[in-house]
Amino acid sequence: MYLEPEDWQVNRTLSIIAGKWKPIILLYLMERGTMRYSEIKNILPRITPKILTNQLRELEKEGLIKRAVYPQVPPKAEDSITDYGSTLKPILDAMHEWGSEHQNRKGYREDGIHTSLNSWQFSSFRYEYQSIPFLKTNLIGRGLLGV
Repeated sequence: MYLEPEDWQVNRTLSIIAGKWKPIILLYLMERGTMRYSEIKNILPRITPKILTNQLRELEKEGLIKRAVYPQVPPKAEDSITDYGSTLKPILDAMHEWGSEHQNRKGYREDGIHTSLNSWQFSSFRYEYQSIPFLKTNLIGRGLLGV
C-alpha cells in the first residue's frame, strides 16, 4: 500500500518523543527501571525542574511512563516505563545506531568532539563541560582533562 509522505505518521511519533530530554528520560527508565524525580534530576543536571516536570507529564499523558504517588510526608512519587513505552526501545536503538554512524561519518571523535576543533575551542569546551559529572569523568578517563 502506497502512502503519500504527508500521510506518514513520522511527525506524530516525533511530536511525542522528540525533544532534548524525552528520549534520554525514556532510555534511563528503560535501563534503570523505576526512578524518583530526584534521581532523574541528578543524572540530568542541566535540565531545569520545570522542564523535567513538563517532560514527565507529557510522557505520562501519552501513556509511555506511569507515575506512582505515595501519600506520605514528604511526598514520594516514582516514574517507570510502561509496557507501551517499552515498544519505543527498537526505535530509540535505531536512532542511536544512526547517530553513531553519522558521528563517524562527520568526523566526530568518540567523546563527541568534532575533530576540526582547534586547541582554543577544545579548551573552551573542556572548561564549559567539566562541571557535568558524567562528562567530567569521561574527559578525565580519556586523559583530556586533568584531575
